[in-house]
Amino acid sequence: MSPSLEPIVFECEATELQSIPVTIGGVKYVLKEPDADATAKYESAKHGSVRMNEETGKPERLEGLGDIKPLLVSWCLFEMTEQGPKRVHEMVIRKWKSDIVNRLYDAARDMGGLVDRLSLEDMIKERDKLNREIERQQAAKDEPKNSLSSTADTLE
Repeated sequence: MSPSLEPIVFECEATELQSIPVTIGGVKYVLKEPDADATAKYESAKHGSVRMNEETGKPERLEGLGDIKPLLVSWCLFEMTEQGPKRVHEMVIRKWKSDIVNRLYDAARDMGGLVDRLSLEDMIKERDKLNREIERQQAAKDEPKNSLSSTADTLE
């Protein structure tokens, strides 16, 4: 039995993008929610930065991942001018302090629902990986204490 299909209805307000007023150095901007075009470009850029190992088929390295933040911000940030909103070019954004760009990026991602969500299986793998790293660092931290006490025992 196939699932029943119900009508999908969007209210007029639901099609309007959210926006947040932003002021940087006295200049007024508006940060808009990523539209479908910006979302598609963001996802393509994010996934295009992953380089796969040809033999294993697993992700091997990331290239250009750092470009994603200024790109997404440039697709969503508009300067408020007398002629109307004007998109801020990526090269302008790249000259700003990273904490400004990071806050704008996080806000744009949150508004657009672009926050990465891990599956339960991926979260378990990530947890196990972190637990192994914690154990490794704890062992390394405890190791110098043990080696010093054993050295002191042999000197007596």
